[in-house]
Amino acid sequence: MKPILYLLFISTMCFSYVEAAEPDVKIHLEVVADAGGESALPYYVAISADKIPENQGYVPSLNTPVSVSLQQSLPITPAFLSVGRVTSRKLSLPNVMTPFFIIGADPVSAAWLQNKATELRRINAVGLVTQVNSISELKTLSSLAQGLELQPVNADDIARTFSFQHYPVLITYNLLSQ
Repeated sequence: MKPILYLLFISTMCFSYVEAAEPDVKIHLEVVADAGGESALPYYVAISADKIPENQGYVPSLNTPVSVSLQQSLPITPAFLSVGRVTSRKLSLPNVMTPFFIIGADPVSAAWLQNKATELRRINAVGLVTQVNSISELKTLSSLAQGLELQPVNADDIARTFSFQHYPVLITYNLLSQ
């Protein structure tokens, strides 16, 4: 029942927001139905409706249990990506994006990570490990990363989006490079 109410709420909010696109028009929110439960007020912050203060916005619960363990998510074996050379090229992404790099649990990626660790820490890059079979391989990479965040992820979709086939690779707002 909650997903349906949430969908109705979002639809209503989107249409209200679109109709009141002019800055001088005050958006009026009207409750269509209320089946009780939690207030929808925190969700108004995201669309700047009714001048709800930011501190009253939706905050996800940090106590939500994670249902998949790290061990259950391994191995990660990409179908599209492989170790190899990457030709550097310019990108034009929003400059607020978090830089990230893609590596595997292989000797080439390990050497690349060791060579680039200082630069990666300087730019606060996040690491995606796309070829990893075990927690021990991930721990080995983590020790080389010297405090950088590493997450096991199948990066095939990212590679297709950015049109590359090999790793290790670093992606920043303005550059795709090895």
